[in-house]
Amino acid sequence: MILLLGYGISNKSVEKILIKKKIQYKIFDDVIHDICEDILKDVDLIIRSPGISISHPLLMLGYEKKIHIISEIE
Repeated sequence: MILLLGYGISNKSVEKILIKKKIQYKIFDDVIHDICEDILKDVDLIIRSPGISISHPLLMLGYEKKIHIISEIE
């Protein structure tokens, strides 16, 4: 499962690709959601929007859980 971290212009474009390729994903955005460890359940890849700090608490949890993290540019 892929987690789109941040739901700005760049990850909205990534979402279109994921839908086209029928790849399962979920979205996390600080504006809408509260941070909790449950959001990372079944996640094996996090795609981070450029505006998300590398020290974001959800990324820190991802690093601890050894989840692969990339930016949408990658």
